[in-house]
Amino acid sequence: WRSLFCLRIFSLSYGVLDGAPALTDLQLRSNMIEMVEVGVFENCTHLAKLYLSTNNLKSVGNGSFKGAIGLYHLDLSQNGLVAIPTSVLQDTLNLTSLYLQRNTITSISDNIFSEIPALKHLDLSHNALISMSNGSLRGLSQLGALDLSFNQLGTLTSHLFQDLVKLENLNLYHNKLMSLPNGVFNSLSRVTELQLDSNNIFVIPPDIFHPLSALHDLQLDNNHISELHSHTFMKLSKLKHLDLTNNDLIETIPIGLFTGLTNLKFLDLSNNKLRSISSDTFKDLSVLKELDLRFNTLDKLPDDVFTSLRNLKRLHLENNQGNFHLLISEPRESDSLAFTHLGVSKTFI
Repeated sequence: WRSLFCLRIFSLSYGVLDGAPALTDLQLRSNMIEMVEVGVFENCTHLAKLYLSTNNLKSVGNGSFKGAIGLYHLDLSQNGLVAIPTSVLQDTLNLTSLYLQRNTITSISDNIFSEIPALKHLDLSHNALISMSNGSLRGLSQLGALDLSFNQLGTLTSHLFQDLVKLENLNLYHNKLMSLPNGVFNSLSRVTELQLDSNNIFVIPPDIFHPLSALHDLQLDNNHISELHSHTFMKLSKLKHLDLTNNDLIETIPIGLFTGLTNLKFLDLSNNKLRSISSDTFKDLSVLKELDLRFNTLDKLPDDVFTSLRNLKRLHLENNQGNFHLLISEPRESDSLAFTHLGVSKTFI
């Protein structure tokens, strides 16, 4: 009877699990549980995975998870929690996965995760977090994935991620960030995926991404970025996917912006305000497979602007101001482009 979901259970009473000391996996999601009594899991020493998502828990009392010493996966998502239950963390020292998404958590106390140093996956998405302090994530030296998307974070502190030396995936999608403090990513040399899309970012500090030497995927789309320093991406040699769509990039791309991105395969610059691109802009992007320049105000392009893009398969130039048909339809002996998709329609001549 390890699966007890959708049974309209209202509470977990003391003793209800006494007959299941060998239980390893317990599904209690989608009930109406409002309370977990103290000691209900004290005989469940083999319990490894506990699913309490989609219930009516507003809080969890001290001792509720006492005895669950083998628990490593805990799902408390989609309840009514307004704070991270400190008592839970004190009784589940071996947790490696903690799911707290879709609650109404507004803040995180300093050092609250220091009780669970083995944690590898933490999901705090879809909450009501407004701010976090330097100590909010302290002690999470084994964390590999952190999801803070769909909150209301307006700022980040410089040392917020300082202890997250093994982090590989950081999701800050759909917050209210307007800027990024210098040094905020200094400890994140293992991060391969960073999502900063759908925020309100206006300015990117020139060296903010330099510590992210392992980065493969960078999402900066749907912000208000109007300019980038030529050295912004210079140390991201492993980057494969860069999305800058729906920003306010104006006039032209600074010389050297994409220098060194020798592994980049996807580049999206659509829906900006670009008017021109220089000949050398894409010179290092020899493995690029897709380039999107749609919905800008480009009126002219140098004849050799795409020459170095030997592996380009998909090129999007639609909805600009120039006529680019001749630029890319008349093959030259030096050309090695072989498109599988080419978009030049709806240009405004």
